[in-house]
Amino acid sequence: MKKTVRIVAICLAGVGLASVAGSRTSSARAETPIYAVRPAPSATRCNGSFAGDWLTTYGPVSIRVESGKVSATYVNYNGRLSGSLDGKVIEADYQDRSGKGGVRLVLSRDGRRFFGSWVSSTGASGIWNGQCDANGQAAAIREATERAAICAGGLAGTWKTDYGPVTFAVTGTRATATYPTWAGRLEGKVVGRVFEGTYSDSSGKGRVRFEIARDGRSLRGSWASTQGGGGAWNGSCEAPSRT
Repeated sequence: MKKTVRIVAICLAGVGLASVAGSRTSSARAETPIYAVRPAPSATRCNGSFAGDWLTTYGPVSIRVESGKVSATYVNYNGRLSGSLDGKVIEADYQDRSGKGGVRLVLSRDGRRFFGSWVSSTGASGIWNGQCDANGQAAAIREATERAAICAGGLAGTWKTDYGPVTFAVTGTRATATYPTWAGRLEGKVVGRVFEGTYSDSSGKGRVRFEIARDGRSLRGSWASTQGGGGAWNGSCEAPSRT
């Protein structure tokens, strides 16, 4: 049974969103600057409740409220919140790549900001403030974060290349791939950032070599046909489309 850590209520007076001090040192969690320079929040997005998207100390948070139950996700830490809403106060458990703990968030009178705090299961603690996403920035930030995460994940996944999309599957050092534009298949071995193997497609057969850039966002490669032809085969990582 999960145990929610109750946190001492913080003083709302004098807590600003533009600058946030401290970090989750013991949980290796860095704070994300809140995007404070923007027009005043609009009434259509900031409806006075917790439900919706928020720009927070730890990146975009999407909150859902149903019958007093609260759930939320925050992509920056692959995290989730689960708890309850009592009036203008959320008390919840969090779980993300930095660990587990409890969080308490208090909605401002105008419903456009919240002020909160968290404490981890190891005893680390800090603040967690946010403001409503008046201009719809959260979706773009989430997509960029997801893309960066995908592009740092090694060879596995889909790449947009000179010869159409190539989708790799990697098990240990063995890698296979398909590229439907040419009804093709790759098989080979990946060591570090380098893949070497063979290709077979509607144009023939041959050998191929790819090297992933250090930032994980592109690859440079070449192919050589058994019939003597050859050329470059480059690509860039491709995040899945949002539906």
